[in-house]
Amino acid sequence: MLAEISVIMSAYNAASYLLESITSILNQQGVDLELIIINDGSTDSTSSILDQFEKKDKRVKIVNQENKGLAESLNLAISISKGKYIARMDADDIAHPKRLLVQLNFLNSFKDIDIVGSYVKAFGDSKVRTWKYPLNKSECDVALLFLNPLAHPAVMFRKSVINNIGFYDLSYNYDQDYELWARASHSHGIANIPSNLLNYRIHKDQMGSIFSKSQRVESQKRTQLSLLKIMGLNPSEEDMEIQLILSNAYRLEFEIECSGDLLEKISKWIKEIVEKNNTIKRYNDFALRHRLHTQYHALCLYSASIGLSVFSKYKDTAVYLKVNSFNLPLFISCFLKLGRKEHIAIYNRINQFKGLMKHVFN
Repeated sequence: MLAEISVIMSAYNAASYLLESITSILNQQGVDLELIIINDGSTDSTSSILDQFEKKDKRVKIVNQENKGLAESLNLAISISKGKYIARMDADDIAHPKRLLVQLNFLNSFKDIDIVGSYVKAFGDSKVRTWKYPLNKSECDVALLFLNPLAHPAVMFRKSVINNIGFYDLSYNYDQDYELWARASHSHGIANIPSNLLNYRIHKDQMGSIFSKSQRVESQKRTQLSLLKIMGLNPSEEDMEIQLILSNAYRLEFEIECSGDLLEKISKWIKEIVEKNNTIKRYNDFALRHRLHTQYHALCLYSASIGLSVFSKYKDTAVYLKVNSFNLPLFISCFLKLGRKEHIAIYNRINQFKGLMKHVFN
């Protein structure tokens, strides 16, 4: 019997984590699967660990190659896969026992969705937290204009997606998945399941730590520029800088604080996006306006130290986006001229309090 799901994994010097990762896939409940692992030129004991799994379980298929990188490894795994569905898995993460079954049932139930992810639980550093992602098709579609709406190792998709649009783009050294989802979004539905189906391990050797901030932003820029051009927009270099500021509003490493003039330029760019979409009808209008508001609100919040002039600019843009223009937390932040560090400290305290209350009442 052919496997219904092909789980694809690339492993490079992953000996420390492989046992947990592979075991979590082989112990999946209620599905027929094959596990294809590309040993991407490992120099540690990865090879011997993989050999042991292949000898013990006929569902495991190992391919050894010179180090070629993630995208090329995944393309090879897909090309030899037998399943109707492809599920991604990383060599350092841990899948929930029913992850694949839940995602398979979802795709069987929603025929307009071809790519599905989930929330993930991040662990491995000083704290454990849930990373949440946009849920429905319209939200994920719009989110792609600004960020990757899927956790790559938590994704399952129909193999027909690759047959229709092609493989991972090898010209991307980073964020290959973001580019693939963006390319797919024009003809394939994307969604997330609001459950933690994967434990995502944080450690110093993962891809986000290996590539510099400028390299990561360059990949992001390429993907977003292609989406904007498909909308009929031809952004200048300044427009793209504004687009990237808007996109990275929540990323702590950027430490973005916008002047009043910059917020005005960002507001103008927001209006240009909305008006172009009003013409071509590419994105759901409600979802687009709310995503733009989410990003702009974050920029204003982290620029609150400038004062109430930021709140005034926020109100004007919120009215244009047809959302509630009076945001009390933002008003208080602007009135008190709170900085980014104060916001993060308050946010952490609130989360600690919520966790304490949950513990007490449970």
